[in-house]
Amino acid sequence: MNEPKWTKGPWYVFNHEDYTGPSDLPGLGVYSKEHGVVVHPAYEPETSIEWDGDAYLIAAAPELYDALENLLAVVNGEGGTKADAREIASEALAKARGETNE
Repeated sequence: MNEPKWTKGPWYVFNHEDYTGPSDLPGLGVYSKEHGVVVHPAYEPETSIEWDGDAYLIAAAPELYDALENLLAVVNGEGGTKADAREIASEALAKARGETNE
């Protein structure tokens, strides 16, 4: 399998108001502690609510990718269990919905 060509996770959502890094924008942003990468919108007030939801989805992308890989391994009989795949997928989806930032 090819190695992913993106900044590896984990990614985290942060509130710009609580962040002392290189951004002073309102609303939410996404960052990778390990790689020092910060992602934030070109802020426009009318799209900020939509962006906040997007931030959670972006932060969950590495976990969603891993969950799909795990699911394929289970379906293809290459290892793992349905219970493990279900738990990994549930945790990734919870992060994408903004229910957790872990």
